[in-house]
Amino acid sequence: MSLELERLARLETTLVGAAATQATRRRRRRRRSVVLAVVVAPLVLVAAGSVARVGTLRGVDHNLSVLRDDRVAAPPGAVDKLSGSLGARSSDGESERSWLVGRQRVEAYRTRSGRFCFGFSGTAGGCFTKAGLTSGRPLDPTADRVARGFRVYGVAADEVTSVTLAVRGVTHRVALSRNAFYLQVDSPVGPQRFTLTLLAHLRDGETTQMRIPVADSRTPTMTIHPALPDALSSVEDTAA
Repeated sequence: MSLELERLARLETTLVGAAATQATRRRRRRRRSVVLAVVVAPLVLVAAGSVARVGTLRGVDHNLSVLRDDRVAAPPGAVDKLSGSLGARSSDGESERSWLVGRQRVEAYRTRSGRFCFGFSGTAGGCFTKAGLTSGRPLDPTADRVARGFRVYGVAADEVTSVTLAVRGVTHRVALSRNAFYLQVDSPVGPQRFTLTLLAHLRDGETTQMRIPVADSRTPTMTIHPALPDALSSVEDTAA
């Protein structure tokens, strides 16, 4: 009888010890889970904050309402020549657009990878990525010389309500229509390189200033895209 009691006592001690060990393990696992959640949550918030600050999730649709304006939908095949010269095909006919600004024809479309591609008749064009235009850089301009003066043209974000140009003490109003702007100044400017200043007037009342160089007459055409660091004159659109 005493042996049986002793065996039962040892069994009870073993069971109690096992239960205590299991409870300790569960508490440790809970603590690790809490620590992991505390560490991961700030990282997720920091990452989300970084995305919001740099605007990498903002597509071109967000800043360019012309892509949502069916009134300027391009007829079938209208952008084929442009897409061929840029090396970036249109995603589909739904995004293709054609309209006038300052008596210049503008054609534009979106690629499958989300780039916005555009071209002005008789001038130049290009593509930029879905990083999009911002309030800090609301214009994507190009400036070059013509026979009797110079011209400036490009793409403007939706926030831009008007564009003016200042050069050598004279201010000009730039034509702006559906995210495109254009101005040609037929006035002698001399053979030397010079700089013009574009002023983008925004919907919130702010004004953004951009200085654009124009090449000297020995280099008659100079295309630049200072507004977007990854704006391209020719794009290999691998997703298209």
